[in-house]
Amino acid sequence: MKLIVPIPSESGWVAGSADELGMILGIGAGALALEREVQNMFAGKADKALSRMKVGQEIGESGFRAHWGEFKDGDYHVVGSEAWIDCALDFNCSLLQSAQIYQQGNDPEQIELYPAGELILEPRARDHKHWRESWQSHGGSVGKNGRRFALKNHPVWLAMSPFNHRHPPYAFQSWLSTQEISSLEAKESGWSPPSWRVSALLCPGCV
Repeated sequence: MKLIVPIPSESGWVAGSADELGMILGIGAGALALEREVQNMFAGKADKALSRMKVGQEIGESGFRAHWGEFKDGDYHVVGSEAWIDCALDFNCSLLQSAQIYQQGNDPEQIELYPAGELILEPRARDHKHWRESWQSHGGSVGKNGRRFALKNHPVWLAMSPFNHRHPPYAFQSWLSTQEISSLEAKESGWSPPSWRVSALLCPGCV
């Protein structure tokens, strides 16, 4: 799976292998360190503070001029900054975790038990209005109490992601998540699609 990191551009992000990002961003071995530390955090072998320090050291040793302290609070687009490293670590670790959950939920037996998913906007999520409108404009359904449902193979899951994934995260620091939903729970929440037949779909961004 490619790494995805924020950059100060119109798209706001770039994806690639560690070697590619090292050249594109000019951080050399810092990108390899980022890839390694994402894997270590995902495996529970390192905490973010230690991983941040190691990535920062590699970026510094690559000759890249890191902009430590030259960014506003929460500005994670400044490549090489502490905020950028934190965002890149968190996002890519979350991407691996979500990919694992998606793969498990894509098992035929699991699909039979839980054929649908629910999009959850956490209280700290940014721009609730944008995500609510995006969900509905791409065909996602809304049940009782504003809960957002869709079958696992519905196009809305891919449409929500600019990164070509069928699972979160859908943006940097978006604080959106999903959970599996049984047909019974969905019906009790006021939502029932025309058919509960769901076929397993690969996540194109995970291939």
